[in-house]
Amino acid sequence: MSDQRAISLFEQLESQEQEVSREADRRLDSLLDWSIRSQDSCRMARIHSWRAHSHLVRGILDSSMIELDKAKRAFQGACDSLHYMSIQGNLSATLLELGEFEAVVDVTQGSLALWNEDWPKATSRNGLLTNRAIAKAYMGDMDGALAGFKDVR
Repeated sequence: MSDQRAISLFEQLESQEQEVSREADRRLDSLLDWSIRSQDSCRMARIHSWRAHSHLVRGILDSSMIELDKAKRAFQGACDSLHYMSIQGNLSATLLELGEFEAVVDVTQGSLALWNEDWPKATSRNGLLTNRAIAKAYMGDMDGALAGFKDVR
């Protein structure tokens, strides 16, 4: 894959809702290969996060966790903070599916504490808030869950 094609595909994926299909997985595989060859750790982290989401949607939770670990290891301080929040959103969603409700609350509260209100509206913030509220509901904290759902915008 050429650099120009890879960058174009990456930007296209950034601007749309993620498709989950075998074809989309093949595109992510090619994009990941390109990011590894070009040593672009920030894009590598984002692509691993997208791959984790794809595994999560399919119910392949162990693979989702592996991709999230790779995403966190690739992420560096110079990378886009919203990409980190996306990784954390996918981590909280995967933990929720695993029934690890206390871990969901820990991940989401830590991430939301770092959230910068000046950042553009992002689905990862709503995902973090929603996952935290659902985890609290499962833990029996209905007041906390309802309050959490009210924060979603």
